[in-house]
Amino acid sequence: MNLKLTNNEFLTLLKIVYLADYVANGYLDPDKGNQEIATFRRKIFSIAQDSGFGAVVDIDHERDDYFESIEFSFELDKQFVDPHTNRVFWYELRERLTDKIMDAKFGNEIDSWSGQTYRTRRTEIEEKVQTELETNGLDNLFILGDFRI
Repeated sequence: MNLKLTNNEFLTLLKIVYLADYVANGYLDPDKGNQEIATFRRKIFSIAQDSGFGAVVDIDHERDDYFESIEFSFELDKQFVDPHTNRVFWYELRERLTDKIMDAKFGNEIDSWSGQTYRTRRTEIEEKVQTELETNGLDNLFILGDFRI
């Protein structure tokens, strides 16, 4: 299969491959990650090295591998990864706090509710949690329990 790309399209492909590999393998040991994506990254980045995109790719000769350059990864992290991580953090925090409050406040009673009752009560709590997080961030969150250091 041949794929003809302009330089801009190939740069976009490099960005997509970096982001896919970051999501699939970013925090995993190399042996435990998604090998299909890692192999594809290696293949595309090796082509980049030979196609005039050497500034965005570094070679690890010992491991026979190709990686994004520090400058390229910094740019993509700033543009895509960091804003996404921030949005996911606040979304997940709101959802998990809402779940915890629902369980603490209503417990097993939730099982007998209709879907509409559940959505109504959850939305009320979720909106309060959202307002709190928007107003105070993490300032009013505490971990209760025995914290011995």
